Amino acid sequence: MPKRERDDDTAPFLELRIGGLHLTLQRPPVKFLSLVATLAGSGFTAWLW
Repeated sequence: MPKRERDDDTAPFLELRIGGLHLTLQRPPVKFLSLVATLAGSGFTAWLW
């Protein structure tokens, strides 16, 4: 898989600034979001059951 060059002109996916904390995500964390969605769906289903 070829590496893509970093494009500084694009806006970050998420930029969070709280006091001294500065968190910047350049791309969405797809695997993490998929895991959270799966766990939330399973928990919601178990709660309804």
